[in-house]
Amino acid sequence: MPIESKLDGVALCQELQSLSIRNVGDLDDMGLIAIGRGCTRLAKFEIRNCKKITMRGMRTLASLLRKSLVDVSISCCKNLGASSSLKALEPIQERIERLHIDCVWDSVEEIENLDGCVEYGFDLNKANGGEASSHPAGFGDASGSVDDDFMLTG
Repeated sequence: MPIESKLDGVALCQELQSLSIRNVGDLDDMGLIAIGRGCTRLAKFEIRNCKKITMRGMRTLASLLRKSLVDVSISCCKNLGASSSLKALEPIQERIERLHIDCVWDSVEEIENLDGCVEYGFDLNKANGGEASSHPAGFGDASGSVDDDFMLTG
């Protein structure tokens, strides 16, 4: 059965608040858009090992769900690295409460702190020629601290 047929059913679930999609090889950006349009109350979204989705599809989903989506997990999606995942989630950066990204790190600096632990410095604007910072733009408070629920693994 084609993925579009399967998503038609999911997209009719207007009351759905949590969705986990794993290992769906034919899910693409249009499928994410169908989910975003149909599941308007979605607060928690997990996507894992879906090879065809891109930043554009994830960003459109985040835009469509900007009033409800607060918990996102992105893991092992071939076309979604760490920086593109963060960029895709910019439409919800003010609302997000929990974020888990388990992807390939690109444009990341490893910084060893005084305790010998490795920290990662990441800047959404670096790819666009902006100044470097130690936290993703919009993900953290004015002092640069990040919520305890903000998790990045890689």
